[in-house]
Amino acid sequence: MRSSITFAITMTVTLSLFASLVYLNVDKAHNNNNNNGILSEQQKKMATTTKIELVSSSPLLASTSSMLPKSLQRTFDDNDLVIKYKPWNCLSSMKYPNASHIGTTVITSLLVSEKQGYLQGALVLGYTLRKKVDMTNVDMILMVLNDFELSRRAAKDLTKVGWQICRLPMIKSNFQEEILPRFQKTFVKVAPFTWLQYKRFVVLDLDTLPVGNLAELISPSPSPDQDCLFDAVYDYEEDGFKPHFNSGVFASCPSLAIFDYFMKFIKTRNDYHIFMGVQGALNKVAEEGMLKVNLLPWDFNADLAIYEGDRHLWDSHASQLQMIHYTTAKPFDYLNTPNAVQRRWPPIQRWFEHYKQMRHELAILQ
Repeated sequence: MRSSITFAITMTVTLSLFASLVYLNVDKAHNNNNNNGILSEQQKKMATTTKIELVSSSPLLASTSSMLPKSLQRTFDDNDLVIKYKPWNCLSSMKYPNASHIGTTVITSLLVSEKQGYLQGALVLGYTLRKKVDMTNVDMILMVLNDFELSRRAAKDLTKVGWQICRLPMIKSNFQEEILPRFQKTFVKVAPFTWLQYKRFVVLDLDTLPVGNLAELISPSPSPDQDCLFDAVYDYEEDGFKPHFNSGVFASCPSLAIFDYFMKFIKTRNDYHIFMGVQGALNKVAEEGMLKVNLLPWDFNADLAIYEGDRHLWDSHASQLQMIHYTTAKPFDYLNTPNAVQRRWPPIQRWFEHYKQMRHELAILQ
């Protein structure tokens, strides 16, 4: 008996040391050659027409646990990290009412306030997802922070449009004061990395609207090497596409090793665009090799800034758009201003069409 206990302790210590070495040997990020932070014309063409795979110069694989011997991977992930990060696993029996029937893919979003129209954003997003997307084996979970008092009426309406509500704690950086206030609660968007019951998750901001079936996000073709990819879209700003991805729409596979790396990263690091919250952190983590990024065409995250800045580009993709992202103007900001110029923009009119249909069909008064 004593020798068995000694062996168990030895294995635990060995695993811990091995994991520590893995994190210590992460390669430093390679520098981007675009000093001005703007994509070249060739890169812009690639971003708008094709799917691109970015492979970091770091040799670190997409999952730290994959560097462990296969016989030990389950021990490392399932025993140590499952317990450590259980508070962020929405599928524990106490948090998830439909635990007896779980799909293969989950679509999720984060609600941090009923104010500023984001409740209406959550309602329209949930309603539209069920209209546009084949929901076979697809679940919808709305993450709500523990300290947010969600009204009974709001909870009822959110359930009515298809959301399962999951309460979970906030994830904070140790450099919280360096983050813009509106991004300080966004780190919890990485919680789906702990949802091992799913094969895939899709994270959408509440100011997005699905206008296609999102098939490539929900059930993508497997990568040739069978690695789990991190699907995202180049960010767009006033002067064009940028050499980093936007975190308003992304998809990947659960991995406790990635979540563990991320948690340690935000507690100890601020050498990235920390003011952007989770977007800055995810881009830096990707640069360091923990995420194998697969860049999708911008149709999967059609930033409203493109509509404002390059109308020709927007119009040329109008028939193939998959998801509109209302970054520069939120439709729900104009609920009480019907004469606002933005209300006449076609992309915003599309949101209001779904909003009106939802209220009529489901008798939602929000």
